[in-house]
Amino acid sequence: MKTKISKNEARQALSDKKLQAEELLDDEHETKQALVKAKKLLKKIGTLPVISKIVDDVTTTIELVGDSTAGRYQVPKNIIISALGGILYIVSPIDLIPDFIPVVGWFDDVSVFMLILELGLATELNKYRKWKELYGMVSNYENNNMVDNEYDE
Repeated sequence: MKTKISKNEARQALSDKKLQAEELLDDEHETKQALVKAKKLLKKIGTLPVISKIVDDVTTTIELVGDSTAGRYQVPKNIIISALGGILYIVSPIDLIPDFIPVVGWFDDVSVFMLILELGLATELNKYRKWKELYGMVSNYENNNMVDNEYDE
């Protein structure tokens, strides 16, 4: 059973999800639904040892994409597409290593997300965190009292 993916495999997997993300960004409602779904999934899997090391960055990425699509925060489009692509990869149960395989199924998700961080998301997350701190911003996606079903069907 495969337990690791190469950087090239991670790039290809991300490339596929970036195309999906680009289309999704044209529909704010669908984007919000994807972010809510990601937030719910993260609450379920966030304590898994393999995922726990990226939970904070994934959570902040969800907030960043939400604030960007709502027009509250400006981010280069290529970063938002990569960030949303990474979120879509994480919420997809069928990927390079299927998520239904206990623990091992999340290794590829971490690898893809780490690649996105290396490609510039880490820098943008740091800027975004400073912006939120400076202006005392609380994202709708950060607020635990968020009405999740606002976007559910």
